[in-house]
Formats: sequence, structure tokens, C-alpha cells
Amino acid sequence: KTWGIATLALSTLLALQLAFFGQDSFRQVRSSWDILAAAQRANGGPFDPAVPVYQVGSYDQTLPFYLQRPTPLVDYRDEMALGLEAEPHKGFNEATWITAWQVAAQGYAMMQHDTAAALAAKGVPMRVLATDPRRTFVARR
Repeated sequence: KTWGIATLALSTLLALQLAFFGQDSFRQVRSSWDILAAAQRANGGPFDPAVPVYQVGSYDQTLPFYLQRPTPLVDYRDEMALGLEAEPHKGFNEATWITAWQVAAQGYAMMQHDTAAALAAKGVPMRVLATDPRRTFVARR
């Protein structure tokens, strides 16, 4: 009986460890840590806190956490609709963002690959700093 309990406990521990280890393979698609680290390396260091980092067409909850500051939203409302109604200056539609982006000295943005391609086709100035399986991180200059 003791050997059976010990075997069951050890196999459960091993199964849980494998599950936790296997979950790390999804890190790139579930977190912005890797793309942000790659973008900062390509940028030559951390981003200036005075320069905005936009999230265009989507919202990744981990990006503001890792940057330790809010990120303005462009063409995204969903769960942020109530907050954007209370503080509309914290969100942009695509046209007003493109205008602000073009006159800005510097800025950064994270977006889906198809959004980046569509904006590039419109002639929006962007320099790709990093990509991952889902997103593209760009700089204004």
C-alpha cells in the first residue's frame, strides 16, 4: 500500500512538472515579454518613458505591465470601452493616430502583422524593431 501511494504521488509530481514545463513553450504567444525585449535590444536600450507606446487594433494586457506605464489604444474598445468613454483622450481612431504618429518625433507601436502590412501600404512611416508569431513591434523612426 505504501509503495502504491508513493508511486502515485511521484507520478503526479512528475506529470505536473511536465505540464508546467510544457506551458512555457506558449510564452511567445501569451506574453509580450519576448517581443518587448527584442525591440529594446534593436532600439539600443530601454524605451524613453516620455515616448508613447501604442497598441494598434488589439490590446495585450502584459505590455503595460512590462513597460510599467499605460499604453494608448488605437482602434480598440472591447473591455476598455467604459474607460475610453470616461477618458476619450486615451484612445485614438486610426486616422487621428496616423496624424499624431506622422508628426511625432518618436513613438512605438505594437500591432498584428496584417495591421502593420495595411499601415505600411498606406505609407505610414514605421521601422520594424521586432516580430513574433502574432505581432509586430515598430518604431516611428
